Amino acid sequence: MQLEWLRTLVAVVETGSFTRAAGELGLSQPTVSQQMAALEREAALPLFEPLGRRRVPTEAALLLVERARVALASLEDAGRTLEELRGLGQGSLRVGASTTPGVYMVPQWLGEFASRFPGVEVHLDIADTRDIEDALIRRRVDVAVVGEYDAGAELVATTLASDVLLPICAPGQEDMLTLDSFLRQRFIAREEGSSTREIFERWLRDRGLRLRPAMEVASTEAVKQVVAAGLGVSVVSDATIKLELKAGVLTSPPTDGFPIRRRIDVVLQRGRRPMPTTVAFLEILLGPKSAASMAHTAAGPATR
Repeated sequence: MQLEWLRTLVAVVETGSFTRAAGELGLSQPTVSQQMAALEREAALPLFEPLGRRRVPTEAALLLVERARVALASLEDAGRTLEELRGLGQGSLRVGASTTPGVYMVPQWLGEFASRFPGVEVHLDIADTRDIEDALIRRRVDVAVVGEYDAGAELVATTLASDVLLPICAPGQEDMLTLDSFLRQRFIAREEGSSTREIFERWLRDRGLRLRPAMEVASTEAVKQVVAAGLGVSVVSDATIKLELKAGVLTSPPTDGFPIRRRIDVVLQRGRRPMPTTVAFLEILLGPKSAASMAHTAAGPATR
């Protein structure tokens, strides 16, 4: 029974689709189907059964996935041990980041890491906060940097930096001194799962208000382009609009209640001992003492 087949099975069950699993693993959909057929022959048990137009995992598949996760985690631990023996002359660092820190903050820290440890292969995955949380739990990334985040029992979060959210509009539309007048405009929102959106919606709820987006887009850059075209207003991190404000492409109206302050957090998975490369990156972010404390906390048992 090949480990690659087990890794593929876990991906199929977690994503709920052969096609999505193929995309996640960088394989073709026929390759995923062939691997699952081979695994079924090896197991001598059906691993999937039809449900309407879908194929869903059988009880045998779910039990095998539990054991496969343990086997794959053990394999990762073995790789971690080898990396510790080799030191930081080689190895890898996989960082996941939500959009704002991923585009505007993390590259600077990764640049410092790369200059210190040029033999380490660095990967950066940028997505919304919920997707990055999922990647961390599934061990697709080693460490995450996200907008203000309430970590569940499976994760450990430490405040890394502060950030402020500002209202934005196209030049000539700045006459929005009250929050009510701002919210009467067409609001251009990030997709659900974005930390920026969740923080703003929570801020509004605390004031008895509700966000009613006129349009949703999947990135901060898209938000800025739509707002600059005069199609509405939005709220974004000040780190994302410095150039646009200076160039006069966007403006930030002096609306009551702003700026909104939020944290930028660094997150690890609880119950997973960080690799030396991860600890070295944490030292750049937090300093040696705080990095060691966070790594120690993360290495403790996961809680339920």
